[in-house]
Amino acid sequence: MTPKFQIIPGEIWHCGQISRLLRYEYQAELLKLNVDIHRQIRHLFEDSYFKRAWTIDGKLAALGGVQSSALSTKGMIWLALSERAMQYPIAVVKEARRQLDA
Repeated sequence: MTPKFQIIPGEIWHCGQISRLLRYEYQAELLKLNVDIHRQIRHLFEDSYFKRAWTIDGKLAALGGVQSSALSTKGMIWLALSERAMQYPIAVVKEARRQLDA
């Protein structure tokens, strides 16, 4: 069965959810650096002008955005991926390209 991949507006509560779903490799590396994962994701989210959550079959799989001001022509793209998202790497890459093109 083909999964339903959907892009929705990012909400502040997605930060806590994705921080718990974050890929294990990311979590391990951030914890080695004593980074508070939830706080870091929330900081990125709050500083982002463009915020999107990606769901697979209605469940959060990724959260990302563009960290910049509304008047800036440049920004930093960030993306937090869950283990579920990594089950569909080609779909994730295709969607990321669609979002960048938009």
